[in-house]
Amino acid sequence: MKSLEESAGVILDSMFRVNDRGQQPAQIAMGQVLTTGSPQGLRVRCGGLELTARDIRINPALLAGYDYGLGGTLTGTDSRGGSVTVEVDPGDLSRSGFGLAAGDLVVLATQDWQTFALICKVVSL
Repeated sequence: MKSLEESAGVILDSMFRVNDRGQQPAQIAMGQVLTTGSPQGLRVRCGGLELTARDIRINPALLAGYDYGLGGTLTGTDSRGGSVTVEVDPGDLSRSGFGLAAGDLVVLATQDWQTFALICKVVSL
């Protein structure tokens, strides 16, 4: 006869296996930003739903103050074709404001159509 702890472990393992098989894969959807100004004021229309900041988990790279942590020497070309070299320290390339505005198109992922992960902003070519 198994101990209580062993039996509980077997039951929990079985429950986890059933849950893993029943879990829906994430679904990807496009949305459009309705209002913003701050992360707390964010509203997005997606699949006929109007999502608020409570419904959304956002990519931190879209938040004001996000810093990519890049440092070093950046080399590029200016508008006249000349070479440009700039020294960059971590913190120099931090986002100055919220990365979304009304009308922006965004990509969202969800498993339950209740909580959404806002992955990125997309643009037309």
